[in-house]
Amino acid sequence: MSRRIDMRTASLLLIVAAAGCASPYPYEAFPPRISPSLGELRERCAAVEFFYATDRRMTESQAPLLRFGIERDKRVKLGRGEVTIPLDHGRGRLETPGALERAAPNRHVLLARLDGPSLSTRRFWADLRSTVALSKQREVFVFIHGYFTDFASAARRAAQIAHDVEFDGPCVVYSWPSQAFFWGYAADLQNVQWTEPYLLRFLERMVRDSGAERIHIMAHSMGGQALVRAVRELVRARGDRREPEFDQIILAASDMDVELFARDYAATLTQASRRVTIYMSDNDWALLGSQRLHGYKRLGQYWSTEDIEDAGQASLDRIDLVDVTAHDKGLFGHIYYGESPRVLDDIAGVLRGKNAVQRGLRNANNHYVLDANIARRIPTSAPAVGIAP
Repeated sequence: MSRRIDMRTASLLLIVAAAGCASPYPYEAFPPRISPSLGELRERCAAVEFFYATDRRMTESQAPLLRFGIERDKRVKLGRGEVTIPLDHGRGRLETPGALERAAPNRHVLLARLDGPSLSTRRFWADLRSTVALSKQREVFVFIHGYFTDFASAARRAAQIAHDVEFDGPCVVYSWPSQAFFWGYAADLQNVQWTEPYLLRFLERMVRDSGAERIHIMAHSMGGQALVRAVRELVRARGDRREPEFDQIILAASDMDVELFARDYAATLTQASRRVTIYMSDNDWALLGSQRLHGYKRLGQYWSTEDIEDAGQASLDRIDLVDVTAHDKGLFGHIYYGESPRVLDDIAGVLRGKNAVQRGLRNANNHYVLDANIARRIPTSAPAVGIAP
């Protein structure tokens, strides 16, 4: 079978084009609300304080949007930053200024500040421990982006998700050197492998030095490849440790081979976490393009548990397959994990330790289905306060 990228495959892979269009989801007002461990409220916006680690090479620019480029680096840089959430924020929206509009924190989700990477390693982990201590559950949310994503976009999306699920704990972004343009898919496949040892060392430090009792990791699309490889090496190196290092691992719209996942990664992923949640959709045209390119079904598409018999029943018992087809809207799909208010509700429930039944999901053929008519029903447990519109 030819692996050549034809024009149809190219069209299917063009996922970011959808990000520039109007949201396919109805506007749902979600004015700033935030816990002290995630950031602070200001007069007309919320400021989400995030931590970051990246093996991207620095540019010569001092502008936050351009500080890190698309080239690889052999040194992981650590730092902190700030993303603003506007007063009239809609849940799942990344409010962005138009071509002729001036960016404003009271109207847009902005990467407003980026410190470091002058922050020393010792100071980074000390600051993270101090912030984790403000969280009631002593937890942290780690986000790993996917293909076609620059540093600033990853930071904005991570902060928006952490805010929109009302997370009570610090947000951490791990950014690998995605080329951040459509034709960079092949290079991204190489770079997501390049980043594995750096992500591994970062996760080892996260387990050892963050002070968190509950570490949650969410990886989108191609970013899941780096995560599963790093976790496999972490489990191999830890020896006979039985307690899982992580609480929840979430793979959203994951761009990896289903059968390779079952054979090589499912067992170690479930050993390292209390629960693995895989979000999948039949409307994900971006992953259909990836399937055409690679020749095999992707993890974020709809598939049967018969496809992963190699994983073993013990692993399958700790993996939830969640079908969100009814909530995957837009021209190419693939971005529901951050845009759909209902999917964000479900992610909020996952991070709070609720099982699929408690989250109102329907069991169907060894999958859980997030039906289209499921209303918002996950109450917040975070000590959040909001700004009245």
